[in-house]
Amino acid sequence: MFCSQCGSEVSAADASCPSCGRPQPVKASVPVAAERLHHPYYGVGGWLILFLIGILLSPFLYVRNVLLRFQHSMDVFARAAHSYSLYALYGMETLAGFLVYGYGLFVGIHLLRIRPRAVEHAKRFLVYLLCFRIAVYVMGLNWIALMGSEHSRATALSSFLVGTSAQTLLRSAIYIAVWYAYLTRSERIRVTYS
Repeated sequence: MFCSQCGSEVSAADASCPSCGRPQPVKASVPVAAERLHHPYYGVGGWLILFLIGILLSPFLYVRNVLLRFQHSMDVFARAAHSYSLYALYGMETLAGFLVYGYGLFVGIHLLRIRPRAVEHAKRFLVYLLCFRIAVYVMGLNWIALMGSEHSRATALSSFLVGTSAQTLLRSAIYIAVWYAYLTRSERIRVTYS
């Protein structure tokens, strides 16, 4: 597309001409359906494939992780003083994980099939995933409070706050922020799912 005032080439994503600054018509920002199919960024490709691989594999990795930890968790709970609380917390955490990652699978399929509102669902999934990761981190603090002895609780708490769990939460937050920005600003997303 070209600017009607200066003739410079204008991207479909530009609200105004980068050369002269003239606002572009609203219809210029979103290609017509027939033109959209021939746009070089139309379709599932580029970085979107990496996002889809991650979002489609994560439910299966979560199930695998739950199965690997299950027996160890049950053994620990059986020896704990407040085992009923631990079982309830573990059940809620696991169920929430299944719901979040199941929704991620739904989102991945919708993105792959180029369904309407797929991007809205993907952004919502990323928000849910961040909330879930924060909840898991807070649950870890609860595990320490319920299972740790009084003299070792302070040491365990300080190591938890800066240890692997904190690093996992930070990595998850960065991952979510990067993909949320991609879904918001990518021309491929705008052309494919508009």
